[in-house]
Amino acid sequence: MAASDDRPILITGAAGFIGGEMARHFTASGLKVAGFDLPGRDVAHLHRAGVAFHEGDVTARADCDRVLAALSPRAIVHCAAAMGGSTPREEFMRVNLGGTRTLADAAVATGVRRFVFISSVTVHGMPPRAGITEESPRFSIGLPYADSKIATEDHLLERQARGEIDLTILRPADVYGPRSGEWVVKLVKTLLAGKMILIGGGRGLVNVTYVDNLSDAVAASLDRPSSFGREYLVTDGEPVTWKRYLADLAAAAGTSPPRLSIPTAVAWPLVQAMELVFPLAGRRPPLGRLGLRLLTSRSAYAIDRARRELEWAPAVDYAEGMRRVGAWIREAMPA
Repeated sequence: MAASDDRPILITGAAGFIGGEMARHFTASGLKVAGFDLPGRDVAHLHRAGVAFHEGDVTARADCDRVLAALSPRAIVHCAAAMGGSTPREEFMRVNLGGTRTLADAAVATGVRRFVFISSVTVHGMPPRAGITEESPRFSIGLPYADSKIATEDHLLERQARGEIDLTILRPADVYGPRSGEWVVKLVKTLLAGKMILIGGGRGLVNVTYVDNLSDAVAASLDRPSSFGREYLVTDGEPVTWKRYLADLAAAAGTSPPRLSIPTAVAWPLVQAMELVFPLAGRRPPLGRLGLRLLTSRSAYAIDRARRELEWAPAVDYAEGMRRVGAWIREAMPA
């Protein structure tokens, strides 16, 4: 999107990893950015990067109206979402579907048409094969997070069909980079504690997506009317095994890679039992069904449509992405 337009790009979920890194990346590229997220979050790094931050809740219409009316953004990039394998289904639907509906209602009311939604490859159900495309079926496998993304996509596509918004949907895979809680911080802390194990020998695939590559794909779509009403898979183009990914994280953190492996057939009933028992004790299970799906999936996604229609390609390859992650782990990762 041209930097000459002085209206900001509003990024929801800007206090989180993807939204925050996207805001920083866009600002460094010369774009005017505003962040929107819940109050009480640590956003000092956004202020240092020159990102204006607005507190509010996407599920609250008054907050959405206030921020959109004050900013008149030229585009909304909607990253805010509930995550976590043990989050109740009702919460996923309240935040991911309900929050998006509320934000879109406010956008329509204030005349903000451009709406980019960050969805997920999990809408395709993680079938055990390569070559998954945007034309591949979307289907539920009983995971509340993925189900909420499917429902949210459907809602936004209906609004696109009614001519209310100019929508683009991006479906990233496993987004990693500095500050990534799920794909870097938690895993490194588990590795350092010597508690990381492999599932099925670590043969599952990580469809790595370096966060700046996702940001570049969003930027490539913003001024492109041909992307309205379209969906795009976004990865770095080459998955790696969990065994390799964890070994590389361990090397970056100066510790040993995991040695113990649990067969997949044993892991499934164990995870299901933990999901039942841990909440009774007020604890979050260390691994849920979504996490286990991700650790054992052999899915791989094609990014040909994004390359062709957005004229985008991943600029940061896996080796460079891991180099940047390693530098951040050594210099800045919280203890």
